[in-house]
Amino acid sequence: MLPQLFPTLSKHSALKACRFLDQAPMTGHYRIMSMIPVHSPEEMGQFGERLGRLAEAGSVFALEGDLGAGKTVLSQGVGRALGITAAITSPTFVVVQEYDGGRLPLLHADLYRVESQAELDNLGLEEALEDDLVGVVEWADKYPDVLPSDHLRVAIRFADLSRTLHLSATGPRHARLLERLFDR
Repeated sequence: MLPQLFPTLSKHSALKACRFLDQAPMTGHYRIMSMIPVHSPEEMGQFGERLGRLAEAGSVFALEGDLGAGKTVLSQGVGRALGITAAITSPTFVVVQEYDGGRLPLLHADLYRVESQAELDNLGLEEALEDDLVGVVEWADKYPDVLPSDHLRVAIRFADLSRTLHLSATGPRHARLLERLFDR
């Protein structure tokens, strides 16, 4: 399962990945968490491609991680899988960029330089994420309230040259997506 996800992962690394599903019976809230080791920018891009192939209209990927963690590389992989041919770059100075021409449009946002809730409100990001597109939001942890209640959180943690992706689905749509990620 993981070697198919990342052909370059060693068996040892693949065995470190884990996942679990917890559905609270009273609320119906889904919580799926997975940890995946990533050892190169190529593997980060491959993971983004995998997410992009599974993405549906309304999928939102909330990316968290320090500068240089690989958020934009992951976003580029999502775009490639959607068939976006334009260069996907960090939208740090544009903040929100929409790409058309693929299987689904991609909305790529970078909240790093957003300094206030008022500035965020003026962007209209919350409304844009309700459209029939795939949303990738970098620095999503700065303004989590802008995200739809059902999204996939991808926290990228790194030490030395390797990264670990901590994935959590916040609702049934992205819980199914995360399950499909590991089923193939």
